[in-house]
Amino acid sequence: MKYSRLGESGYGQTFARLAGFCTIDGQTSHSALYHPSVDMPYRVTVSTGARLHFGLLAHAPQAKRQFGGVGLMVEQPGFRLTAEVRDQADATDEYAGSEVWRQRVLDVVQRCHSLSALTIPKCLWEMSTSIDHHVGLGSGTQLALAVARIASTLHGDRKVEATELAQRAGRGLRSALGIHGFQEGGLLVEGGKRLTDHVSPAVARVSWPEEWPLLLVRPKNVRGLCGAAEIEAFAKLPPMSTAVSAQLCQLALLELLPATLERDFEGCSEALFQFGQLVGEYFAPAQGGVYSSPQTTSLVKHLREQGIRGVGQSSWGPTAFVVCPDNRSAAQLREDLLDKEWGDCEILLTSAKNAGAEVGISA
Repeated sequence: MKYSRLGESGYGQTFARLAGFCTIDGQTSHSALYHPSVDMPYRVTVSTGARLHFGLLAHAPQAKRQFGGVGLMVEQPGFRLTAEVRDQADATDEYAGSEVWRQRVLDVVQRCHSLSALTIPKCLWEMSTSIDHHVGLGSGTQLALAVARIASTLHGDRKVEATELAQRAGRGLRSALGIHGFQEGGLLVEGGKRLTDHVSPAVARVSWPEEWPLLLVRPKNVRGLCGAAEIEAFAKLPPMSTAVSAQLCQLALLELLPATLERDFEGCSEALFQFGQLVGEYFAPAQGGVYSSPQTTSLVKHLREQGIRGVGQSSWGPTAFVVCPDNRSAAQLREDLLDKEWGDCEILLTSAKNAGAEVGISA
């Protein structure tokens, strides 16, 4: 987790910690670095990325661990959420921003206060950027953790791990990729949950090459499975065979991760496609095919015919991702797709996020 402070190393860092300075939005101000009774933060901002979920590793009663999975954090889209303390004695929590997320923000604040016994002052919660909901980008977890991080910071504790924040916010029922991604970013593999686990552990993390951007292609007015429909879909799916789980683990650990480490673009791209194809075949009965949207299905077919290997669907979709070798080819591909049948899709050029969410604090 990255906190924004003046002074990155040596004397500058020592001076910043003693003087109590931080930077937020490029400006320097006094920060609350120590005991909350001495220096309570006045404003806290958290900026997140989004989570691509390439697929899970296991879903069967006989498996010792359930779910698991592979995913990548990206810089955009993301949430930028600020809480500013209200000084009035009769103040209440207020919210400004996307109405889609109003109740979620206030619910997580209340949950942190009541279930975790955090002392949280009343604030104006302002959302300046957001991720669309139920499009396969892990928006619910990123927002919930952002709220929980702010609540913890206002309480005076800045060292809470993301796994603890997830428990406070009620996240991690199945996937934990977004939780670990919120903490440290990168390409992640989680090992799956035992019955006694609240959050699945991260078993591998690799930094994604900065020179490999991604395109996110999202058909408009389409949502992925969520809520009760998602729970029902998992309940109706047959157990994933041990052979399929083994193949997915092999693709992740013996092909995708080493190819990424070695900057083998073609090897990484093909491993991602094969992994997503195998996962999609398992989920086809629940989502109507290997991919959840006809536009995504045609996109994958078109790109593979053009020799573009690293393409797939994130989570339940409808968002698709395309791995590109450089920014120039990514920009050109985006223009080409907009000129074809995907012109009515939202196509975003983004990059991997190899660090956790950023936190800015001022007093």
